[in-house]
Amino acid sequence: MEEGAASMKNAQVKIEFRNVSKTFIQKETQKVHVLNNINLSVYENEFLVILGPGQSGKTTLLRIVGGLESPTTGEVALDGREITAPGPDRSMVFQTYSLFPWRTVLGNVEAGFRSGQEYGFSDLQPFPVAYSLGQR
Repeated sequence: MEEGAASMKNAQVKIEFRNVSKTFIQKETQKVHVLNNINLSVYENEFLVILGPGQSGKTTLLRIVGGLESPTTGEVALDGREITAPGPDRSMVFQTYSLFPWRTVLGNVEAGFRSGQEYGFSDLQPFPVAYSLGQR
């Protein structure tokens, strides 16, 4: 057994998706099924990549982990606690220019950090920034 595999065997589940599905209603009547019965465990210190074609639900999955969306069915847990809202223990850097297009990626992350403090997350600490290829 490789050293990495042995350490993963003892790792705790950090994020767990249990029977997660997400359906959006479009044009007031049309149901669009984006995620269907997702079951996935992400372990502490595990590096996970989510790949898929456009409109396949990757961002929706991340928005659910971030507490920005709720699953239609199922649940997502972080450290054993169900995610029901955004929290200071999670963050997301968007790939589109939906924040401040005149700022750099770092500038947008810093803006989110400052606004988090304004919303009462006073215990936020700076952390290494992961840069997205989608922004300058």
